[in-house]
Amino acid sequence: MQHLDCWLLIAPSNGINVWCGACGDDFLTDSVISILKTSKIDEKVTHRTLILPQLSATGLDPVEIEKKTGWHAKFGPVYADDLPAYFKQNQIKTPEQSRVKFTRISRLEMGNLYFIPLFVILSLLYAILAPFIGLLDGILYIQFVIIQILMIYGPLKLSSIIANLFTSLSLLTLE
Repeated sequence: MQHLDCWLLIAPSNGINVWCGACGDDFLTDSVISILKTSKIDEKVTHRTLILPQLSATGLDPVEIEKKTGWHAKFGPVYADDLPAYFKQNQIKTPEQSRVKFTRISRLEMGNLYFIPLFVILSLLYAILAPFIGLLDGILYIQFVIIQILMIYGPLKLSSIIANLFTSLSLLTLE
């Protein structure tokens, strides 16, 4: 955002990103209204236009912001990197600037964030309970490990089909 002449207001969100904060109670309309009033930004600029993060739309009400502060609030692009182009286009978003890019790498990061702790917990639980289970041998555990790996690293439809197959085999083994 080099060479972009703008003020950046930081509203409190309890350390949570605006997307998640807006869905919870951490980044809401009142936070934005409060920062507009306490920052005295109105003394520093001549306009009254506020560009909000698009991903905060679920928790922010631009109409209420305008009613309570006099600032015209609108949602900008998804990514801050797109702000220079957004301003060059007279604050009109292109479809590309409105789209979240959820790449395979991002999906793997999210999968690891949620499924690896679950995998560790379930593996420990199995290790503790294995001696008490009796006749169920390592085949069931191997199927469980394969299902977990596919859940973590398999965002493709093929992996969900394979996971369903192994789940069916596990059910057949138990019966």
